[in-house]
Amino acid sequence: MRSTRTAALLVIATALMSACDRTPVDPAVAAIDAARLLFGDDAAALAPVPLSLSGLLQSALLKAYTEHGPAAARGLVMDLRRLQQLEQAAAEAGAGELAAAHRQELHAEQLGIVLRVLGDEIIDSAIVVVRSDVDRTATRIGELPDDASAAGARRLLEHAVEMLQHAAAARQSGAHHAALDAVTRAASAIESVHEAVRESQRVAGLADLFADAVRSGAANLAIHEQLAGAARTAVIGADREGAHSALSAVRNEEIRIVVRAFGSSAVERMLDQVDIASARLRSSLDSAGERGRDITRVERMDATVCDLTARARAALRAGDAAQALDLGAHAVGLVNAARLAADPL
Repeated sequence: MRSTRTAALLVIATALMSACDRTPVDPAVAAIDAARLLFGDDAAALAPVPLSLSGLLQSALLKAYTEHGPAAARGLVMDLRRLQQLEQAAAEAGAGELAAAHRQELHAEQLGIVLRVLGDEIIDSAIVVVRSDVDRTATRIGELPDDASAAGARRLLEHAVEMLQHAAAARQSGAHHAALDAVTRAASAIESVHEAVRESQRVAGLADLFADAVRSGAANLAIHEQLAGAARTAVIGADREGAHSALSAVRNEEIRIVVRAFGSSAVERMLDQVDIASARLRSSLDSAGERGRDITRVERMDATVCDLTARARAALRAGDAAQALDLGAHAVGLVNAARLAADPL
């Protein structure tokens, strides 16, 4: 997904290029200020999907800010906030139809701002980038196991393809608002596909096994609750050494509960899944290396994964399932992190 985001950001950067010579403030400051005008202090919203409507709206606001100053950006935001307030007031008054009408008006205004500031050429660029992402994603989904996560990802991909078709048809007929709406919906759908793919490939770790043990009713949580309470007290009290020790005790108790509930077989299955994920990772690294990508850091991560799993299997052979689970859980965290770092090398 990183390459897709890079392409999307390049599209946006091209749309903003004309603003560079007239930037009144540091571009980094402008970007932060513009985003906060639009989203407030919502940290998650400060980095929306680049070609989603929120992402393009943020780019449009930044261009207005850098070309014409903060007042112009605030003017755009004032119109949006007015419509948001109307929608909220109608919703609070129980006027559902009126709230829906204001919501549609707000959506139309968002599309209009993007088109007025970035120009309708952004539609063509977005269609090219999202279509390329759809093609790559279709290949990745085809490699997934046939499970619920993969089925959900395929449905989302179908929706993205449908939206792209709508976008191309609307663009050709000159319906720019409809085209922009469709392509931004396609971009959001593809991001949801990426999330589904990442989740389907995630290796379940200690937290998952502990949750399963709790759900099975086989876990006696009295000691765990006491240890968790002590950990919370240490964290709240800013006792770093005490918190580290208490959290380690919580982890050890969770390991004990899992081993008691499921035995060494659960650890073996975990290590098998780590091996599969590691093999897939190495395959993608080989391909990335052939394309000249720097894979050194991820290779080091994978080497550590292999070392941890080897030690975990040795502990299993020695009859120490708790030690094996501890090592295996660390391997799970690292292989999941490595897979995300490598995606899509």
